[in-house]
Amino acid sequence: MRQFLFLLLALPFAGLAQIKTTTRPAAGTTIKMNGPVQGKDLTVVITGMQYKNGVFLFSYTVKNTGTETVDLKEVVMQGNLYDKDLKLIKPAGSITLMYEGSLSPGQEYKSTLGCSEDKVYKNWNYNYRLKVDDANKVAETNENNNIAEHTFTGIKDIMADVKPGAGSEKTNPMNLKGTRVDYTAPPPTSASAPPAQQAPPPAQPKPDLVITAGSMVRKPDGSYEVSFTIKNIGAGAATLSSNGIRMFGRVREEDGFERMASYPTVAYTGKTIPPGEIVRGSYIVAAGAANTLTYGLAYQYYLTVDSIKDINESNETNNDFRINIRAGY
Repeated sequence: MRQFLFLLLALPFAGLAQIKTTTRPAAGTTIKMNGPVQGKDLTVVITGMQYKNGVFLFSYTVKNTGTETVDLKEVVMQGNLYDKDLKLIKPAGSITLMYEGSLSPGQEYKSTLGCSEDKVYKNWNYNYRLKVDDANKVAETNENNNIAEHTFTGIKDIMADVKPGAGSEKTNPMNLKGTRVDYTAPPPTSASAPPAQQAPPPAQPKPDLVITAGSMVRKPDGSYEVSFTIKNIGAGAATLSSNGIRMFGRVREEDGFERMASYPTVAYTGKTIPPGEIVRGSYIVAAGAANTLTYGLAYQYYLTVDSIKDINESNETNNDFRINIRAGY
């Protein structure tokens, strides 16, 4: 009888004592994840290049490899040209896909972007890099797969730019949206050095955009109106692409976290900003964004002109302006 009672009491505990085991892969084993990336994720590849009428045309494909639909209205495609040592030569084509709708998961968008042949010379090697969502408007799961690149060699003879009376501006032969044209800047380092008698063309004066004044005023609804003055203090005119003048305003903190981030575009009717020209603008920081600050504390609000650096300036280190504010005042 005792043995029977002991057996009955032991049965429930024996059931509770069962343990499920899981086999783990050995250290260093690659684990392959199947399926698309969760959330939004844009990628870009360059599918080909053509040369036509002094312009290099790069074909590209943007794909949504994530699981959520991406609205393209604020997605910026930005091309940049580098020499063989990956030193930046110039911005080379930019466009905002504001009229291209949206991309569903797995869907692709195909188009071309142009890079003028100025500063692109025969026997020099180049690296063209194209970035999707250059202004980081889309919160992506993976921000490290947004750049495609293509290497190529120039076609134009360097002496084509050395002419009597050189220095006058030429127009864009393809009239490509967002393509800058600057035909008289010196060439990059050559992959095979040109003959000693070939002199580089004279350098063209460049613009330099700076913020000379800025202020923030708190409105009754809790929002802030940011006002600023931009001046071209450079020797050359600033040529604007379809991006206009892109700005970036934010509260920068010691840990690197940025609050009240805004990305306004200055409405400027002209295509170029002459030397000495003054441009004034303003925008509103919503009350919801301002409420992320601690009431009564002092903050530094930084405002950057030409934040996407698609304007070729003589000085790229003086584009920030600081405004001191106190939250709630």
